[in-house]
Amino acid sequence: MIVLVVVVLLSFLTMFGTLAGEIDSDHDWARKAVLSGDAVPLAEIIASIEENYDSKVFEVNLVKSDDASVASMYRLKLVTNDGRLIDLLVDTASGLPVGIGGQGINEDEERND
Repeated sequence: MIVLVVVVLLSFLTMFGTLAGEIDSDHDWARKAVLSGDAVPLAEIIASIEENYDSKVFEVNLVKSDDASVASMYRLKLVTNDGRLIDLLVDTASGLPVGIGGQGINEDEERND
């Protein structure tokens, strides 16, 4: 029983260490990209998105591309002041949205058909 607990604990610590390493890696990548001028600071992106979409960002993930010809993206999840959930892809280099999805996104288009 003690061996099982130790094995589970070690597995958990290894998994947590791997995840922590990925977070540090993403943070380092973003910091270097901003310092080199290759990416817009995340704080600026969030402020702009929250203002333009009348919303609050509640989750951000970095989607890095190993291919230099493909842009890296931030995936932002936000909730609008009227309660819609939006999933937004933002180009890290320009800070501009390049893709949108979520609850109620196409409702206006459907009403006009």
